Amino acid sequence: MEERELKPVIASELDGLTEKIGGCFKSRKSLEMARKYMLGLMGNAERKNGWQLAEQMGEKTPYKVRSLRG
Repeated sequence: MEERELKPVIASELDGLTEKIGGCFKSRKSLEMARKYMLGLMGNAERKNGWQLAEQMGEKTPYKVRSLRG
């Protein structure tokens, strides 16, 4: 799922959640990866495993998705 596909209410909630969990990540890059991960979980991938989510997020491998360390 891409961010532009979100309904305004869902996008607003995702913004709020991202802000709340921001302190849990060492870098902005890691937080952005977590945001993409949450978008992936709301997407249309048949299976929500590391490879499918990484593919949906435009990543070549699932390693960043699995670790969420950026």
